[in-house]
Amino acid sequence: MYEIWIITRKNLKLIFDSKKSILQFVVPIVVLLAFMKLLSIGSSPIKIGVIDKDKTTSSNMVIESLKKVSFMNTVEVKDDEIKQAMLQRDIVLGITIPKGYEEGIVKQSPLSIELSVGEDNSMAEGIRSIINIKTKDLLDLSKASYKDKEKYSILINEYKTEKVNISSSFLQDISSQYETTEISMGFLIFYLMIRAVVISGIILKERENNTYARIFMSPVGSFKYLLGNIIANLIVLFTQVVIMLLTLQYIFKINTGIKFIPMMLLLMLIILVAISFGILCVALFENIQVYSTISNLIISGTSMFSGSFVPVKLLPESVQKVSFFTPQRWVMDGIQKMQQGMEIKSLTMNFLVLLSFSLAFFLIAVYKMRSSQKSIIAINS
Repeated sequence: MYEIWIITRKNLKLIFDSKKSILQFVVPIVVLLAFMKLLSIGSSPIKIGVIDKDKTTSSNMVIESLKKVSFMNTVEVKDDEIKQAMLQRDIVLGITIPKGYEEGIVKQSPLSIELSVGEDNSMAEGIRSIINIKTKDLLDLSKASYKDKEKYSILINEYKTEKVNISSSFLQDISSQYETTEISMGFLIFYLMIRAVVISGIILKERENNTYARIFMSPVGSFKYLLGNIIANLIVLFTQVVIMLLTLQYIFKINTGIKFIPMMLLLMLIILVAISFGILCVALFENIQVYSTISNLIISGTSMFSGSFVPVKLLPESVQKVSFFTPQRWVMDGIQKMQQGMEIKSLTMNFLVLLSFSLAFFLIAVYKMRSSQKSIIAINS
């Protein structure tokens, strides 16, 4: 155990051997967090432009009903400015309440509230529904007043001030936020795998400067040597992942739809897979340039058709089936399951597959390293 700790400490010193190494630790965290924050901006409250030509209690109640929706902000605009405001994206759509709106309500023949929308605006139907519901409430009050304006005014004031034990809420479509989380986590997984391979490359550097041979001439075997590299790698990447996830949850308050512990487990397992894969490549390739090129190509290629860069549903069906032969796909699949509200036990297969990947890569690497160790001992004996 002491030998493993010595190797781990030695690797950590090699990882953080300069100020540049500290930057390599901090900068990716900042860049990824900034990227995730920028992608999440689209989920901020939308602005609705309002033109109230009626200026009555009824028209004000329609506007108030829109203000109560948590993901909407209403702003007053002028009639001749509404199109310009939409072109400049200051507002997503405009609402014009015509003059005589309340009078039409009282007479049971309401004037239509006009919606100004762009070519593609999915919010229009939802806003129209809110307006129709409020108009229906006002028409019911008018009906109860027998079309008498004074009685209607009394009823509408009572309606406004009377406390009724009813609560309502509007369902917000958070699918876009979940897709943002998927893309962000996909890039995070890609970074973790690349970084794990870079750290595993320390072994090749030690092979070039003959440190590798000297270590194997000591009582330290290939298993302990590799375990020391894995632990150092885990410490670095685990720290980065914890910082990112805590920042997302408690500082940026981004709704990922995933609980902290399941996400942490999925990311830790993909880190293990990446480290084991890096060590396997070290065992197979002696040249550091060949090692870097092939490992990066494999990680980039598998990330492309595993759903790390684009949502899996956008990939061809044949590619989706093949993607389950990549470890990244099992992480993305676990993220989707958690976003759908499944419990952590539903991720059992995902955990087992990821563990199988890491064990297979690690055992093959150990076997190859032992063969290399025997050759080194034979040459030096």
